[in-house]
Amino acid sequence: MSAVNSTLLEHSNRLEQLKNQESDSEAIRLRNENLELKKENGRLTEQINNLSCTLTDLQDKVKQAEEEKASLITAIWLLNKELGVNQPLNSSESTGEKINSDEADDCQRCQQLSRAYPDIPTQNRYSTLAISGPQVIEETVEAIQRQASGQGSQAIEVEEPVEAIQSQASGQGQTSTSTQDVDKSSDKPKSVLIIGDSIIKHIDPRKLSKKTVYKRSFPGKRVEEIHDEIDNIQMNDELSYVIIHVGTNNLSSESVDSCVRKIQKLALKTRRKFQNSKIGISSIIHRDDINVSAKLSAVNGKLKEMANNDDFVFIDNSRIDGTCLNGSKLHLNAKGSAYLANNFIKFIRPLGKRAKLQTGFLNPIHQLGQLLTQLTTQPTTIPLYKKPRR
Repeated sequence: MSAVNSTLLEHSNRLEQLKNQESDSEAIRLRNENLELKKENGRLTEQINNLSCTLTDLQDKVKQAEEEKASLITAIWLLNKELGVNQPLNSSESTGEKINSDEADDCQRCQQLSRAYPDIPTQNRYSTLAISGPQVIEETVEAIQRQASGQGSQAIEVEEPVEAIQSQASGQGQTSTSTQDVDKSSDKPKSVLIIGDSIIKHIDPRKLSKKTVYKRSFPGKRVEEIHDEIDNIQMNDELSYVIIHVGTNNLSSESVDSCVRKIQKLALKTRRKFQNSKIGISSIIHRDDINVSAKLSAVNGKLKEMANNDDFVFIDNSRIDGTCLNGSKLHLNAKGSAYLANNFIKFIRPLGKRAKLQTGFLNPIHQLGQLLTQLTTQPTTIPLYKKPRR
């Protein structure tokens, strides 16, 4: 009997041991599975964070690409304006037979003008497309003015004087200073002055505005040296805008506060000298020849704050990066100069005050500019209009 009890006790202990082993192994398995799930969760969280950063970078790149596209369109417009002004419009090639995609639009505009003003001579629908001579343009302008004087609210305002249109028709270009919008019936327009260091040396004043634009460049000079030069700047014209682009030569050796203080002192002195002018503070441009990125950002941030406090206009050049620099890693290449000129144009000609495009006249420069803009934005199918047989 004792042997049976001993056997039962042994079996009971064995069963208890087996239960404990199964319980321990199950707990270990669950713990290991929990650890694996935690690791997998960490990996997925890290992946989500990486994808989120990638998405943010892509959104920034898309925004930068859109801004660069807009600036390139402006650069194309500037180049188009230069080509249109420097090349004679009434050359032997222009006076020959010209059949292009703009003929239908031009004829339609001429017909609308003819219906509104029956006394105005318009061109034949099937005549060759050529640029009108000065005499024809002058007669057209006079006819419009005669009709407008008798029609009250239907009068058309001729934005460009006859002399400017005649100069385009005869192939005359711009001079070194831009004076295209001078009207006999109005006072002499106010001018624009750009003061800066060597960064502005490739900016062509004639391409910035129809107003007379003067540029005073002081290569290699620091802010305090340009401050002393202000007294030597004598202007016969009254200025409407003054742009100050300085500071890059002070970055390497001076503190942030010192740079900002000197630029503020220069701007205040400029305002006292040209009291009727709006002063624009152009931010310091990125440079790669020395490592001053952190200081440059700090200076520009404080310049923006100073401009707001002192009633200046801050011109932001932060989009001009390393791709806009030439081999010196300091001065601007053609792309950078176009970007900087575009920023100056935005200051000189705010969007609400920019001149409207002329209507009612054949203007090849504007037509070419519109065509280039369309080509840069979307593919365009241009229909071909042929001269009908007689």
